[in-house]
Amino acid sequence: MSDLKFCKRMLPRVSRTFAMAIRVLPPALGRPVLLAYLLCRIADTIEDDTSIPAPLRVEALKQYADAVEALCGSWDPEVSALLDEKLRALASQSRFVEADEETRQSWSLAVESARVILSVNRLPSEQKKLIAGCVGEMSRGMAATISREVMVIDPAMPVVCRPLIGALDNENELVQYADCVAGTVGRFLQQLFCAQLGLTDGDRRRGLERTAFHFSLGLQYTNIVQDIVADRARGWSYVPRSLASFHGLAVECLLDPAARESSLEIVKDLIRKSLDHLEGALEFTLLIPRSAPRIRLFCLWPLFLALSTLKRAWDNPEVLEAKVKIGRGEVRRLLRATSLRCLGEGALRQLYRRESLWAPTQP
Repeated sequence: MSDLKFCKRMLPRVSRTFAMAIRVLPPALGRPVLLAYLLCRIADTIEDDTSIPAPLRVEALKQYADAVEALCGSWDPEVSALLDEKLRALASQSRFVEADEETRQSWSLAVESARVILSVNRLPSEQKKLIAGCVGEMSRGMAATISREVMVIDPAMPVVCRPLIGALDNENELVQYADCVAGTVGRFLQQLFCAQLGLTDGDRRRGLERTAFHFSLGLQYTNIVQDIVADRARGWSYVPRSLASFHGLAVECLLDPAARESSLEIVKDLIRKSLDHLEGALEFTLLIPRSAPRIRLFCLWPLFLALSTLKRAWDNPEVLEAKVKIGRGEVRRLLRATSLRCLGEGALRQLYRRESLWAPTQP
C-alpha cells in the first residue's frame, strides 16, 4: 500500500466527520488538508493521552514539532527514525489504548508518522511550508498547556473518581489554548485557499484573514462543549475556572448531579461564545468566491453541524453525562440543505437564521 493510500485509509478511522468534509475538496486542496489533519491528529493524540506522564508528552511534542518542520523541508532518515522510536515508545506506555478504540486507531496512525510526512514531501514547496508551520505551532502550544498537569490518569479508575489534573484558569487562557490548537488550522486553511484561488491582495483576502480565527474557534468551542465529559475522563477541564466561579461553582464539581443547574448555566455561556464565533465562520465561508463551491461546502458542512450540535446541547442535562451527538438523519438534512444553497449568499444567510432560531439572545 502506498503512503498516500495509507493516509486516506486512516482518515475515516480517526474522524468520520472530517473525512466527509475533506473528500468534497478538489484534489489540489484535499491532499494537503488531509495530510495536515493527520499530522495535527498525531499531536492531539500525544496531548490527550493523560495515562502517560506529562513530562514525556511535553518532550515528545517538542521533538515532534522539530521533526515535522525539518522533514517537511528535506527528508532525513535519521531524524525520521528518532521520531519513530520516540512515538513507538510513547504508544507502548499508553493505558488508554486498550480501553478506547478511537485512541487505539490514533496511536496506530502516530507510530506511522513517517508515512504521512513522506506524503507531505511530495506536495508543492509552499504547501509543505504551510503544513510544517501549522503543525509546529500547534504542537508547541499543546506542550505548553499540558506542562501544568500534576499527575497521570489511571483508566481503570471510575470516571467519577478521577482527579482533575489540569484546567484553564480564565477566559484569556481559553482563547490562547483555542488559538494554538484551532486558530493555527484556521490560518493554514485561509492561506492555502487564498493561494489556490489566486487571492494575493484585496478586500476579500483581508476579510478571510480577519474571519479565519472565528471559523476555527467556532468549531473548537463546539468541541469543548461536546467533550466536557470525555475531557473530564482524561482529567482535564477546558471550562475556565473563572467562568465556573462566576456561577458559584468549582470546575471540579461541573459533573456533580447536585450542581446540575449551575453547570448547565456554565455550558450555556460556552454555547453563547461558540455562537459568536460561528457567525464569524459564516462570514469566512461567504467570502470564498462562488466559483469555488467545493471549498464553500468544506466550510459549510462542519459549520452547520456545529450549530445543530449546540442546539442539542442547549439546556440539555445529557451534555453533562455523555458526548452529545446529532443523528444521521439530521446530518443528511444539513448536508443537503447547504449543498443546495452553497452558491447563494442570501440563501445561506436565511438558512443560518432558520437553523439558529433556537439560539438565545445575548443578555
